[in-house]
Amino acid sequence: MANNNFNTAEFLRGAYFSPIELGVHTVTIGKVKTVIETKDDNTDGSYLLVPINFTNGRKVDVRFYGIGAKIFCDQIRQQLGDNTDYNKLVDFLKTLTEKSVSVWISKRTYTANDGTVKTTLQYDFVEPAEVTTPTSAEPVEPSELPFG
Repeated sequence: MANNNFNTAEFLRGAYFSPIELGVHTVTIGKVKTVIETKDDNTDGSYLLVPINFTNGRKVDVRFYGIGAKIFCDQIRQQLGDNTDYNKLVDFLKTLTEKSVSVWISKRTYTANDGTVKTTLQYDFVEPAEVTTPTSAEPVEPSELPFG
């Protein structure tokens, strides 16, 4: 299936950046937008659109859907040490414009609704905890399992 959103003229006139490197980056947050949408099947399709500007001029619009929107807000608030109460989420989002923050970028593999395995970039605004996988010689107690 072709990408109908691709603008060849824009591509030919613009910068050509190398692939985004995994790891920590210092970025500037642009104007965050709330997008309230309903999908064709009447389920919620709303998301946060977060423009992330890298020091080399690259701009990436990251979408945070579902619980990911809350996780983004909680992580960025934690990083900025923001303990303010806001009457509306948009009031908090307005404070993020032009803030310089750290973002940790990693790859995430998941299974899509159609059963295909896909890979995407994961954007975290707090340093991810190191994940350890027990070896077959180390039995896992049920109390050690997440949500166990």
